[in-house]
Amino acid sequence: MFTLPAEVGDARILVIDDDRYSGAHVAQMLRALGHEPLVATDWSEAISLFDESIDLVLLDMVMPKVGGLKLAPLLRERSVSYVPIVFLTGRDDDESRQRALAASGDDYLVKPVSAIDLQIRVTAMLRIRRLTQRLHARAQIDALTGVGNRRAFDDVLERYCSVANRYHRPFSLVIVDVDHFKAINDTFGHSVGDEVLVLLGQVLREGVRNADEVFRYGGEEFAIVAPETLEDGAMILAERIRSSFSVVTRACAAGRQTLSAGIATARPLLTCDRRLLFKAADDALYRAKRRGRDRVITACFDTAKRPSLI
Repeated sequence: MFTLPAEVGDARILVIDDDRYSGAHVAQMLRALGHEPLVATDWSEAISLFDESIDLVLLDMVMPKVGGLKLAPLLRERSVSYVPIVFLTGRDDDESRQRALAASGDDYLVKPVSAIDLQIRVTAMLRIRRLTQRLHARAQIDALTGVGNRRAFDDVLERYCSVANRYHRPFSLVIVDVDHFKAINDTFGHSVGDEVLVLLGQVLREGVRNADEVFRYGGEEFAIVAPETLEDGAMILAERIRSSFSVVTRACAAGRQTLSAGIATARPLLTCDRRLLFKAADDALYRAKRRGRDRVITACFDTAKRPSLI
């Protein structure tokens, strides 16, 4: 689910230093500040530890084989969101500072690092990290319903397809559409139409599991990405959403409303293409519309063949 990040607090900080004593000393100071340090002593270990949970990198500028000046751009390429990088070095001169900034660094600390200097830099960098996280999150949230928007949906669906292809993990895509939504706007006005969409957003957020992700990708159309879920589980989820929406809307100005849903599942060991997966779910949705609406249809999805409906 999409949530805004917390204020500056406990953070996961990656310390990269080939000097084990120096790295351990910095890690100890970070723990005293209430943070969780991870320590790497070379570039390969650093890359293996670097993931989306890292909030800040403290990077030794000079190391064997791949030094900090070369490693920083590699880490930048791997990060989905903005992660500040502070260089650590024993050299305190203008040329070293310029080289650090030119190599994607955000700040500079001279070793041996004092506790107060470390606290100042870490606090400042984490504030920037949290601010960029909040801005990124807001840019991916639909303002009306509070669920993810189209940009977020495209990113997440691409990511899940990549994971499915690499690790053979299944997931289901559920596309949901409010039945006769144009008639609601035409009869009751757009403010009532917005009320119906807000109610659907609420039903979706409350009806999915914590691991599921919900999006509004256009108009009255919403999507659920359900990891580790095959057709049967996705059908149970979609039917629960359909039933809840019918109950909740009885109290709105437009009266009881219904929705239709289409499901497509990316199966293990089959190549997952997000466009074909989306088309399969979308075709299933329109089959539900043609069959009378207020129902859920599942598509048989196999990228080696054309999507077929059951």
